[in-house]
Amino acid sequence: MRQLSFKGFLKQEDIINPELEVKYLLEPEDDIFVRNILPKTIKNAFTIQKLEWQDFIGKVDQDSCWIAHCYWNVYYSYTTIEIAEKPQVQEIQTPLQQKKLLPPVPKPIKKTTRAPSRNSSPSHSSSRNQSPGVNDRVVTQARQSRDQSPKYQKIPRSISSSSLQRSKSQRITYKFKVSSHAKLLDRSWARPNKDDYLLEHETGHYLIGCLLALEFKRQAELLVLEQNQNQEFEIKKLFKDIFKTFLQIEKNYDDETQHYCDEEMQCMWNRKIKEQILLYEQYFAQN
Repeated sequence: MRQLSFKGFLKQEDIINPELEVKYLLEPEDDIFVRNILPKTIKNAFTIQKLEWQDFIGKVDQDSCWIAHCYWNVYYSYTTIEIAEKPQVQEIQTPLQQKKLLPPVPKPIKKTTRAPSRNSSPSHSSSRNQSPGVNDRVVTQARQSRDQSPKYQKIPRSISSSSLQRSKSQRITYKFKVSSHAKLLDRSWARPNKDDYLLEHETGHYLIGCLLALEFKRQAELLVLEQNQNQEFEIKKLFKDIFKTFLQIEKNYDDETQHYCDEEMQCMWNRKIKEQILLYEQYFAQN
């Protein structure tokens, strides 16, 4: 079976929870037409018009061998959306958290008994008339109490166990809200011997321009740029790349349909173009 070079940019899998799959919206017997789904309003995008021969108001090129010629262009504008990420707050582990304080180990108590004076007999008490060793025990207990008391250390606020560190730099990125549309130019023309099937073919040219506008909008709104990136340059570069791609698609359209003389290929292109339009309709309804 013959195949199209154009595969499209959107697939059914790219649509989240579609109400109905596109393949059920297209009847095979309608493949000879591409205008039968028009006009079509793409939510959050633009309305694709249904072309008539009366829209081809340009002056006929007498030097051309073609019966009609469709000229289109794509226009766009955009606004920049600044996205500032919330600064990250990171808890810093302080020396107190890194090294747990252990309770002080009490020093061993040395029990000493004062020896009786050489000049006093063992049967007499000390000069304060207290039993031997009483004063020693009191002094020893006081020393033990001092040794067991916790040692407090002044902790700077910067290393407090509850200290937090806030990220110094806040990441800022940029996204875009894009408005784009395709327009049939007034210099599009047609000869008197035109027919309805040729109108379907010429409408296909215009719809390729519409698909370009929709695909550019989709890709541009997916862009995320950093602060150091040139926004205007990136948008222009993206448009230029997509425009170049679709000019080749349009050339393939004429070559493969033999300028609408190959009816089978024309029907295949009609179906693929309509499929893509319906997928973009579902995509932008959700975005």
